[in-house]
Formats: sequence, structure tokens, C-alpha cells
Amino acid sequence: TEPSEVGPRRQLRAQGARCRERGFNPALATEIEFYLTDPETGRPVYDGIQCYSLSKGAELEHVVGHIRRVIEAYGIVVEASNTEYAPAQIEINMGHGEAITVCDDTVVFKSVVREIARNHGLRATFMAKPFPGVSGNGLHLHHSLMRDGENVFAQATDDQPLGNASMRHWVAGLTTHAAQFALLANPTINAYKRIEDYSFAPPRVCWGLAKRNVAGRV
Repeated sequence: TEPSEVGPRRQLRAQGARCRERGFNPALATEIEFYLTDPETGRPVYDGIQCYSLSKGAELEHVVGHIRRVIEAYGIVVEASNTEYAPAQIEINMGHGEAITVCDDTVVFKSVVREIARNHGLRATFMAKPFPGVSGNGLHLHHSLMRDGENVFAQATDDQPLGNASMRHWVAGLTTHAAQFALLANPTINAYKRIEDYSFAPPRVCWGLAKRNVAGRV
């Protein structure tokens, strides 16, 4: 049977091919957040914000470490893991790679997280906004364009932080099509509860340099 014309993997392959026709190879990395919760109460397994806490991270290492080991056994590069800006919220960062491979690996990752959490008597949720009043769960996509083994986005200077025309056009394209991306990135009503002013999920089309409260962070 022929693949669906509107299938996401087919569309991603087509976009990758367009980039390669222009001499670029797109690379992605994903950075994913989730909560570890009690399966009976549905509440996070600890209260309070302990972002980047080594002690809280150690308390959950029997789960998070297990996740990392299984993910790496699948051949997926794990660059970092840490507690995030909400109670019992975890973030795991994966390495850059071919766009289609990274997206496939991300689907595998989410399945592994849920299964291992269940094996430890917990529940993992990737819901965008499972609890009011605290941070929601995000999935950050890191973009790079490779050419001859070099990242063209890295060609930046202090007086020209956007580096070159390729990067300026890339950022312009992301902002121009932000509304359309929102349809894919926010597929549920709950997802829009995460998007609010003065948060890490802004409601406006914007980009900035090393800012955590913009839609596109350079």
C-alpha cells in the first residue's frame, strides 16, 4: 500500500528532501518534560518546585536512571536529565540527529517513560497542563541546519547574533508559520491551558536571544 499523502512521516521526509536539494541537512533534538505522579491520587510524587535539584533528582534516580539506561539501549543519545520547574517534573534532553530518526525516537521515548514509571508503581504524564498554578509540560524542538558537516546556525558574532541569511530566513519562517504550527503542537483543549502571559509558553509570535519566555529561543 502507498503511504498516506498527509502522513506526518511522509511530510517530514518531503521537507527534509527540500532542504537537501538546497545543500542543507536538517538536524533536530527534542527536550521533553513530564510529571511523575501517584497512580491513586493523580498528584505529583512530591510538592514544591525543586528545579535542577540534585537531592530531588537523586530521590527519583531509581526511575529516571532506569529510563535513561533503557533509552540508551535503544541507541538513543541522552544528553541530560534533571528535575524541572514544577513538582516532580522531569526533563530529559536527547542528542541531535536526522529529523525523521529523532521524531521516531521521541515516540519510542514516551512509550518507554510510561512503561518504566508503571513498573515502579508510578504514572508518567506528558499532558500539557495537568495541574493549575504550576508549569505545564513542554516539548522543545532544537533546530540546526548542517552543511558539509558544519552547523550553519553557529556562524554568529556579537554584532550579528543571527549569524547569516540562512538562519535569519529559518527564524522568519518559523515565526511566519507559527499559527499553523500551533495546530500541530497543541492538538487538545488542554494544550492551550499551558499558553499564557509571563510564562515559558507565550501566547504571542516572537523570538529572542537566550530568553525563556519567547516562542523561538535563539
